[in-house]
Amino acid sequence: MPPNPTNSSSSSAIQARDIRVTSVVLGKGITGSVRKAIHTPTRTPVATKILNLATTTPEYDMELKVLSTVDHPNIVKFYGKNEVVAAGIRTGMLHMELLDKETTPSLFSLIERNHTLDETQALRVTLKLIEALSYLHEKGYAHRDLKPENCCLRLADCSPVLFDFGLAFTREEISPAPLALPSTSPASTSEYPTDLKLVDSVGSPLYMAPEVLLGKGYDPFSIDIWGIGILLYGMLYGCTPYSHVDSLEQLRELVAHTTKIPTPREPSAGVQELLDGMLAVDPSQRWGLPRAKAHIELLLSEIA
Repeated sequence: MPPNPTNSSSSSAIQARDIRVTSVVLGKGITGSVRKAIHTPTRTPVATKILNLATTTPEYDMELKVLSTVDHPNIVKFYGKNEVVAAGIRTGMLHMELLDKETTPSLFSLIERNHTLDETQALRVTLKLIEALSYLHEKGYAHRDLKPENCCLRLADCSPVLFDFGLAFTREEISPAPLALPSTSPASTSEYPTDLKLVDSVGSPLYMAPEVLLGKGYDPFSIDIWGIGILLYGMLYGCTPYSHVDSLEQLRELVAHTTKIPTPREPSAGVQELLDGMLAVDPSQRWGLPRAKAHIELLLSEIA
């Protein structure tokens, strides 16, 4: 059965065939650009991700696969796709919810402005991120590129929105698995199995889990926990643990000799425990999603 062309019943009125892409560039990345588009019948603004499929077919296919099969309030809404060929160049266009930078800024832009959230706000946002990530994991997907640039915050209700799934992993990739190797790790306290480790390096070095950065092999679902921890860290402190590091060589050297992630200032005991759990340098000691969720719910109940 083909995937549902939209991931939300509220977006069912918006069809890809009725979307007109404008010349307004909203952002550019290594693999493509994002332009503003308009759903002409309703005048609804749309964001369209444009990729040259000669060089980005795997990323395009993965993002299309994820977005067309998920439906969650904290994951960007997907409206459909178009593919065109012009001058011999095949281009893919993914149409999705427009996340306006004034009302739904990225966490990266907030961190750049040294904007922070208080612990209660940050915990509530993190809880919603964990719920979205739990949903993705249950669907068999790991994001693998969680970072402040790939998460926006709706200022009206402090609700996060995850996007950019081009580097995602799906359990369908496990066999055959040229990217994987057997684990030699001892029995893990994590909820994730350790009998399989991926070895392809994905993501941005400043946000990578230590086992990815150091090429040790990693569980794609476990590194998403690290990513959520990085987002929480950024919301609390307006920076990330290694924002001050200038080179990849220096970063690897620092990470190789780090046993615990330091914080610029001491948080409450409960939040410190949460950060230590999600940002455990040893992946076998890293918390799983259920434990992190239960811990946050307990902290929030004590505040209420």
